[in-house]
Amino acid sequence: LRGEAWAAAAPALEAVAAHADVPASTAAEALRRLARVQLEHLDDVAAARAAAARLAALAANDLSSLELRLVIAERADDHAEAAQLLAALIAHPHLDDDRRAQLQLQLASLQEVKLDDVAAAIQTLGEIKLPARRRDAVDRLFDLGGRTNRWDLAASALEATLDRAGGSSAPIDPSWELAIRSRLANLLEGPLERRDAAVRQYERIVAIDRGHVPALERLAELSAAGAPDKAIEYHRALLHTEPRRLDRKSTRL
Repeated sequence: LRGEAWAAAAPALEAVAAHADVPASTAAEALRRLARVQLEHLDDVAAARAAAARLAALAANDLSSLELRLVIAERADDHAEAAQLLAALIAHPHLDDDRRAQLQLQLASLQEVKLDDVAAAIQTLGEIKLPARRRDAVDRLFDLGGRTNRWDLAASALEATLDRAGGSSAPIDPSWELAIRSRLANLLEGPLERRDAAVRQYERIVAIDRGHVPALERLAELSAAGAPDKAIEYHRALLHTEPRRLDRKSTRL
């Protein structure tokens, strides 16, 4: 259609949407089409937002309506409304898992960059469950924690993400999990001074790889004061993994 035809279509759709006798579903569809015409063909963002507001009253939780309202909010640079709509879409029961994870990553970026809400962004990243997006979420958590110095929040979200991954039916790459848990354990033990949480991560590392020397060494040291029996077991595991340790000790003696 030409520009004048789209301009003529808008009042016709408005008449259908406003008609007292049409069903709510028909009025909602007319508003969806009206908002698209106003946004895509007439470049009238304000009118499209008005149509979207009416659509929200008629079909608040309709999936296609939520997606359209999100597009309009983004065009209008209304970041707060876009965040609310993203949250509503993420919670929608009919959204597929891959799309949900994509929207969670999008929401986290919006919260960090546009809304300056690092805590919300970290929480959103920590809630991503889809295995295919797990690495991306964890990498983003480390990056965000480092750039904003909010390691306290990032560490908690990372713990929840990894624990959720360990309990899921989808397989997780052990080498990747070991690397992430090692970084997390060092963070918990070091700048965050959460030794009990660090011990849990080291124990999880050893459960995956019984010969993981760095984790065994840290567990032996961290257990020495409060749980000497455990410390002895960890030292035995170290000697079993690296028998030459005993030779080195004998040489020093």
